[in-house]
Amino acid sequence: MITNKMLIAEFGLIFLYIFAFGISDFIVKKYINNDQHYILYYFFIGILGMMILKIASNSKKTTVDEPYFSS
Repeated sequence: MITNKMLIAEFGLIFLYIFAFGISDFIVKKYINNDQHYILYYFFIGILGMMILKIASNSKKTTVDEPYFSS
């Protein structure tokens, strides 16, 4: 069952997703000036994402009834 708290958390995650893409786009346009830096930047972002997924998979599993940010 989806609760209001879970729905609000989902919208919060969407806004964080948009924010992250905006910041990434800004960094690439402002500071990445050649192909080698471009590849290294996205490689670093990919490694960071894999590390976060690994940490999340080792942490406590959440169920459908449990919101992302439980208090």
